[in-house]
Formats: sequence, C-alpha cells, structure tokens
Amino acid sequence: MPRTRDNEVEQFEQNLLQSIDEMKRGEFAAVHAPEQIEAHLRGRPMDSSEATPKASTPVGSNLVFVFGTLKEGYPNFATNRGRRIPGDFVTRERYPLYLMGERFSPWLVFLPGEGERIVGQLFEVDDAALAAMDQLERIDASDGYRRVPIAVEGVGNAVGQRQTVHAYVKPPEQFDVTQARLGPLAEYTMAHAGLYRSRNVVS
Repeated sequence: MPRTRDNEVEQFEQNLLQSIDEMKRGEFAAVHAPEQIEAHLRGRPMDSSEATPKASTPVGSNLVFVFGTLKEGYPNFATNRGRRIPGDFVTRERYPLYLMGERFSPWLVFLPGEGERIVGQLFEVDDAALAAMDQLERIDASDGYRRVPIAVEGVGNAVGQRQTVHAYVKPPEQFDVTQARLGPLAEYTMAHAGLYRSRNVVS
C-alpha cells in the first residue's frame, strides 16, 4: 500500500479515537460504526448506502406504536416492557382519537382518513411483552381493543423513519359518539392521563 494511504488510515484512526474520547466526556462526536470503518478502508464514501445495510428487527421482536396509557411515563407503562425507539412517531394516516366513557380511556377508532394524524411512541418488544400488552388491551374480548398493522413515520429526531407496526385500536362498531368525553385529539397528553381511571378502580 502506498505511504499516502497509510497516512490516511492513521489520520482516520486518530479521528476515531478523538470521537470516542469526546463521547465519553459527553460532547457531541461523530462515532463511526464498524461497517463505516470497513467501508472507509475499502475506499467507499462514509455515507454509502452499500456500506450501511438496512437495519432489521431481531427475530422474536415486534414494533408497537403506543399513543395512550402505554406511553413512557403514562398510567399503564409498567406493562410496556419494551425498548423505546428514540424520538416521536406519527401515524401516516388520520384517525379519530377520543377520550371515552367514565374512565376517559383513549380510543383510536380505526377509521383511516378521519380525525388527526396521531402522535405517539414506538417500542421494540419481545413476544412475552407483546402478550402482556394483548392481555391489558383485552384483544380477545368482544369489547376489547384490536391489534392491527398501522403505518407510522418519525418526527423530530426520528424524522425519515417509516415503519408498518402494531397498534391497539378500537373497531368502529364499538364507537358510540355519546360516550365521547373529549376529541378528536392529535395527541394524548399528561393532562389527559390525569383524567384516566383504571378498570379496577371503576369496577
């Protein structure tokens, strides 16, 4: 290898070590993944799509979009044992989101094209955590939620990410507008969560 190539590699390694040091000190740093380093040494651009393969969801894991009480810090978050995908996400289609009944439960009614684009969070959960969510949402009960595929995309720090994921929705035939307490909403907030009453408390 020509000497100029050795100098380039040495400089790259120095930059990498500096980035790691900056990261440890809490400073903003460009930390390069192994595939990026390999791409650089092969002479391909650092941002080459060939050098950065599309990430895949590990076997046995599931992506779930949560918009209500399963969000981080919200009343039923203890059931959500997943790993949060950084940033916020929004549904690609509009849906009606209401607070319903005496419990002020958040209902995303599965009527694409109506309501608002719903803001929520995305979690990667294993099969056991997904089963716990299914149980909480009572997906097998006649009046329970239904887990369906839904398209979302990232906003803010997650912008550019598009996924088809699981979400818990209410079928339109369950919706009674006379039981709607608030909505349609674009986002379920902590103020709304303060109105929520768990099933055990009501019963």
